[in-house]
Amino acid sequence: MLSSLLMIFALIVILGGGGYVIWNVLSAPPSDGTSQTSESAPASKEKEKKSSNPIDKTKAAIAKIPVSKAEEVVSEGDAAPVPKAASSESQISDNASDETKETEGLAETVATSPTPSAGDLKDAVSYFLSNAHIGGMRSGENPRIMLNGESYAVGDRVDLKTDLRFVGMQNGKLLFRDKNGIVYAKSF
Repeated sequence: MLSSLLMIFALIVILGGGGYVIWNVLSAPPSDGTSQTSESAPASKEKEKKSSNPIDKTKAAIAKIPVSKAEEVVSEGDAAPVPKAASSESQISDNASDETKETEGLAETVATSPTPSAGDLKDAVSYFLSNAHIGGMRSGENPRIMLNGESYAVGDRVDLKTDLRFVGMQNGKLLFRDKNGIVYAKSF
């Protein structure tokens, strides 16, 4: 009986001592590290100053991230001038001859469908994108998409009739550009 009382007393003393030590550690004022040598103190303070501000850390991390190609493409497309209609018949014939020279190589592949007007082109692109099935996508430095069972990288033509090209991803949307330079966004 006496031995069990001594054991209980010993446990109370040990637990009390541990509680006292923990209380002193937690209630002690925080030390600012002034007990270091004078040579290493300025270096450590500069290091603490640089690493203690999370806003500066975040700004530095954001500055290191390269701008994606999709953001560049959209900003170029927004700033692109709107083509104006030709004012004389000579300009129209010059433009037509230039277009025929450029499209002679493509005439074999697109000969079955006539060139749609701007309104028809927009409708055709909208129809294609609304019926397109997105099977997958990969973002990063070289984004790729799986569209209607085929894989496309940035710059690849996804529709021959409208000359629609995949130009990248931005804000959770796939970006496409038609032959007139109009950028279309498709959510996935």
